[in-house]
Amino acid sequence: MMLSKTWTANGTMPDGGRGRDGNDHFSNSSGDHSFEVREELEVLTKTRDVLHDEVLVMEERLKVKEVLCSDLQKKFKRLEDLLNNEKKLTSQRRKELTKLHISYSRARECTDNLKDCEQELQSLVNSAAREGLAGADEGLENGYV
Repeated sequence: MMLSKTWTANGTMPDGGRGRDGNDHFSNSSGDHSFEVREELEVLTKTRDVLHDEVLVMEERLKVKEVLCSDLQKKFKRLEDLLNNEKKLTSQRRKELTKLHISYSRARECTDNLKDCEQELQSLVNSAAREGLAGADEGLENGYV
């Protein structure tokens, strides 16, 4: 806080440069104190400026990291969506593979049944052929031509 003091015509203060308590404001100790305060103010100002610069750097780094974080979140979401789609596709393929396996098993069963039927038919044909030959032989013996 600055106090305005009235100066006399010869350039001195009416109270002789002393404050209310009568101490001389222009003494050596007061000058040293004023110099120390100025030095401390300069140091504090420089420290404040350095800290301000550090804050600016940190804010810029924060912005960069926020952008990076946002990009990573987008990539995570994309990967999560891809994973879910792959899970659905895998499930669908498993169902199709199960249906294919069932169809293959049925086809194999039908093939086995067909072979059994062919063998049975061949057996019947062979049996009929034997009976037919035997009957023809009997017919020849009995006079049937």
